[in-house]
Amino acid sequence: MPGKAKNRDEPEKKKDKARKPAQARKPKKQAAAEASMRAAHGVSLAKAPALPELSSQASELLAEFRARYPFALDDFQEEAIRRLATGESVMVAAPTGTGKTVVAEFGVFLAARAGLKVMYTTPIKALSNQKFRDLRAQYGNAVGLLTGDIIENREGSIIVMTTEVLRNMLLQTPSELWGVSCIIFDEIHYLADPERGTTWEESIIMCPEYIQLVCLSATVTNAPEIAAWISRTHRSIYLITHLQRAVPLSLYYFLDEQLQQVINAQGQQIVDFNVGGEIRKKMQGGSRYRGPTLEEDNRGKRERPEPTPREIVESLERA
Repeated sequence: MPGKAKNRDEPEKKKDKARKPAQARKPKKQAAAEASMRAAHGVSLAKAPALPELSSQASELLAEFRARYPFALDDFQEEAIRRLATGESVMVAAPTGTGKTVVAEFGVFLAARAGLKVMYTTPIKALSNQKFRDLRAQYGNAVGLLTGDIIENREGSIIVMTTEVLRNMLLQTPSELWGVSCIIFDEIHYLADPERGTTWEESIIMCPEYIQLVCLSATVTNAPEIAAWISRTHRSIYLITHLQRAVPLSLYYFLDEQLQQVINAQGQQIVDFNVGGEIRKKMQGGSRYRGPTLEEDNRGKRERPEPTPREIVESLERA
């Protein structure tokens, strides 16, 4: 029985079907890094659903929000605010300086336009004060502040507070959360803090399920694990990771009155300075270390003088 003739064009068609549009694909390095991050913590999250469709009203809100900024939003910011606009909770893990605050500001903007309350929590009073000033410049007297020692405009619709205040509120006066549509947890990685982490855990556990959560962090190393725990404990939360640094991170060593680059922005070591390790060298020399050496015993080998903060700052300004 003669075999069926193969169509030469058929393999090409299959390849075309399997190929995803360029806009839907993530960079290979970022996709590989996210996969390794998930695998390292043994977390298996469900495949990310497609971006939800927006109503005409939600589209208008997004357009109004974008117009507040003199720059175009990044893809991860667009994805986060789009999901918030459709009622989802989001967790954003991105390096410092990439614009995670934009996502939090959209949560505030969304609640303000709906006439609902929003709470912005931070781990320290100084950060709470900063966020209070920033939001007060945008929303005026609608913003209030609650820290351990300051109470200002407690009845406001936008309340900035330390996370401990929120936890105490959930325990003692949960009625104060009536009308709250969104809670923002800045620096969510404090969940792992040995002393204070329970404050974040208890706040999320006791938070009413109808409240949207916006969780932000630049240093969390197990973002998939935390997102999976929040999804089990509170409600489903969508994890958005952005690994590209907006500001390159390099490591410098201040030596001989100038900055010396040790590790470049690509994470490559440039040079290794043979400094430090005096005690180790003495022990390797065969003589047993018997405590610090007096200055009179080692006048010929004086250490380099310690630079002053002013010298370091001036070197950074020149760099």
